[in-house]
Amino acid sequence: MVILSASLSFSLISLLSVLMLMVFRDARHLIQGKLFIALSLCFILLTLVTLPLEVKPSGWFYWLARLLACLNVGFIWWFCLSLLKDDFKLFWFEWLGFIFLTLLPLAYALYDFGFKFISVDFLNNLRGFPSLLMVAHVVWIAIKGKNNDLVETRRSARNWLVMALALASFLSILSESYSNIMPEQLLRPLLALPIILFTILWLSRVNPEALIFETKSFKQQKESSGEPKILAKDYDLFKKLQNAMDEQEIYKEVNLTVNQLSKHLGCKEHQLRALINTGLGHRNFSSFLAGYRLKLAKSILAEPANSRMPMIQVSEKSGFASLQTFNRIFKKQEQCSPTEFRKQALEKRTQN
Repeated sequence: MVILSASLSFSLISLLSVLMLMVFRDARHLIQGKLFIALSLCFILLTLVTLPLEVKPSGWFYWLARLLACLNVGFIWWFCLSLLKDDFKLFWFEWLGFIFLTLLPLAYALYDFGFKFISVDFLNNLRGFPSLLMVAHVVWIAIKGKNNDLVETRRSARNWLVMALALASFLSILSESYSNIMPEQLLRPLLALPIILFTILWLSRVNPEALIFETKSFKQQKESSGEPKILAKDYDLFKKLQNAMDEQEIYKEVNLTVNQLSKHLGCKEHQLRALINTGLGHRNFSSFLAGYRLKLAKSILAEPANSRMPMIQVSEKSGFASLQTFNRIFKKQEQCSPTEFRKQALEKRTQN
């Protein structure tokens, strides 16, 4: 049993090491690549510290590996979010969530080190809760953002990610239920190996496009011309879209969805998604709408006659769902608040 368990564990470590090196070689410049490398390293360390006692590392290396392995749930969360969100960055919410997901595994590790400041019964009662919360949040983000996502491969990946997380949760429960029949040192690598093999097949040609769901043809389009091109078959739909946005100003409708816009244009939803993504270069529908809404908002703010117009009214006239959303998107795009923009725009008009 020890030989079998060690063989499976070292096979898992070998596969993870190869996968980590592939990602390091081809995608280390992406945040998705960096997080995948950190996640793989944590899984390798976790596998090492759960080896059978006869081959388990000892001394300072064991304690260091045990502590670093506590970070694996946090890195899983970050990595999944980086796949699902454009321009993913680590702000206070992400850091707080990471710390929260790390606390329980860290408490277990410290308990094993002899720091028994928390009862083991209390820890056992909470076992699995951080992981369950992480899975629930990622599933919610995946489902919530699907309709807004214009990248077809990532839309499909959202479904696979939800199923993979559900399967991982089921396997985790299964491993705990049958730990008395089969030792954890054997069960863990046995369940993890198929997942790792699937991941290697998914990233068999690891390149930046694989981790940001960007097709090769789309990348070549941008590199050759600087901007995406409209295909001949999409030209009529593109003209209809231009008319709806520029003349009819349909973007002013609050909570406008891709489905509603496709019905307005009389086309299939997947055709409109493909046009806005591969033709116009937008990765999500919100960014496409935001471009039109911000342009209108800036023209309103720059007009002297509107100098006393409340910001909430500017937000509503431009099609934003709330003042908070308007302020956030405006500041992110223009690097200043709407109030500061209006002041600067009116000052320029006065000088001219």
